[in-house]
Amino acid sequence: MGWNSANYIFDPVAEVLVQEKIDPKIALRVLVTLIRNLQSEDWDTEDESLEDFKNYPVVVEAFKMCGVPDRDTFDEGFNVYSN
Repeated sequence: MGWNSANYIFDPVAEVLVQEKIDPKIALRVLVTLIRNLQSEDWDTEDESLEDFKNYPVVVEAFKMCGVPDRDTFDEGFNVYSN
């Protein structure tokens, strides 16, 4: 049985990182850590949060690194480490 309420934990954290324009390298580390920990608790609605943040490359990259593919076309050339 999955855990769908994890979106209520992930989404506000991601929102702060995006709105405060946190350095992409730091934001990526925070998001990957958060996603992996929520997944370890059987988070099964990651795709819903990804959809909400699909216009924010650092969030999309974090999900991608955690095995959650983007549904839309994603610029494979994006690299948060190059900033």
